[in-house]
Amino acid sequence: MNRVYLPIGKKAHSPYRINPEGIDIYTLEELCYYIVTQTEMLERSFMSEALVGFIYDQLSLRSLAQKLRKELRSEPTLVGFCALILEKAEFLPQAQLSEVLERIRSVENETPDQKLEKRLNRLAADREYHGLIRQCQLALARLENPESDEVRAGLLMRQAGAYAQLFYFEPAAALYDQARQILHKAQMRILENKASQQYLLCVRILWGEEKYRHFIETHREYLEASMAAEQRYARADSAARLQAAAIPDPAAEFEALRRDFERM
Repeated sequence: MNRVYLPIGKKAHSPYRINPEGIDIYTLEELCYYIVTQTEMLERSFMSEALVGFIYDQLSLRSLAQKLRKELRSEPTLVGFCALILEKAEFLPQAQLSEVLERIRSVENETPDQKLEKRLNRLAADREYHGLIRQCQLALARLENPESDEVRAGLLMRQAGAYAQLFYFEPAAALYDQARQILHKAQMRILENKASQQYLLCVRILWGEEKYRHFIETHREYLEASMAAEQRYARADSAARLQAAAIPDPAAEFEALRRDFERM
């Protein structure tokens, strides 16, 4: 069941913007929601005088702002800083609050890459594919090292996989092909073959069998990957047919109900 969070405190006239996500925060509850849902991506830069000033001026939470400012002037920790905010809002039951704070504590000293990996894994496990796509896009935009081919290709493939899970096979195919080209230039053959397989599975669904067969016949560089892709496609097709066969026929069920009703 979905949850709805209703802000009960003051709403800011001017929002606090959290970059690089570009998220505008107007209330204390929105700030808490950001902390809880973005735990794996929190950086030490989140603890800023600008945020404390926003809480003081825009939300009129002067007591909380003073506690946060005191935290900043000592030896601040993310878990201590976030705990003050979450406890003030009473945003979570105690058991959930302890769990969130433990997650923040566990990632505080991790590198940005480690945090990103955890974030992407959690989004995938929760099937939050739109969020996964957005995080990959942000991570790709932040990549500064042009030599990080494997990282770039990996983010493209994760983004493509999220599109495929949403049945958007056209953008998925384009991203898989982009990753394949990067890996081909970097001579990463095993990963290139994996990207090629994923690309072929997407275009096979998009084009249909006849066009797909013609493509393989005229692009022999895909031959090896196509054989593995075809095996995977056959297994998936067989599993889908078995699942479909196990679903009761709605027309037959309706007819049975109709007969039962007639006998009543």
